[in-house]
Amino acid sequence: MLPFALPVAGFTGCTGPSGASACDGTAERAEQLRAEPVLDVFPRGAEPAGRDAGCTDDGGEASVYADRSYTFSGSRGEVYDFYRSAAAAKGWTPSEPPDSWGRLCFAREDQGDRVLLLVFATDRGPTSDYGIVASGPPDGADTRC
Repeated sequence: MLPFALPVAGFTGCTGPSGASACDGTAERAEQLRAEPVLDVFPRGAEPAGRDAGCTDDGGEASVYADRSYTFSGSRGEVYDFYRSAAAAKGWTPSEPPDSWGRLCFAREDQGDRVLLLVFATDRGPTSDYGIVASGPPDGADTRC
């Protein structure tokens, strides 16, 4: 398991007192994100370590996502260099430099919705565990890196 965990509430998300959730009806969108091709490309030497898709509902602010996690025998810089090229080749526009948490962020329009792609890595000695996640709001609201 990676040292950083993505918030996961599953396809149904959390429910409020009325039983309604901002994640209701998002399973199809999560599956569309799960099929995002850039999630399944990785640098030579990386090993898949996990995958998930679903929706998180944090008090009415939902986010639909699909993610992959990997272990890698290289550095964070090598991971980021790989995804700068791989994401651009798949139509993603980068937001440079990495954000205050050290994540690379890319954006793309997908079926009329803006989708974000985050790549984040943790250097641990000679290896870097890293994750990549495609996400966006279920209602198509604009979102930024």
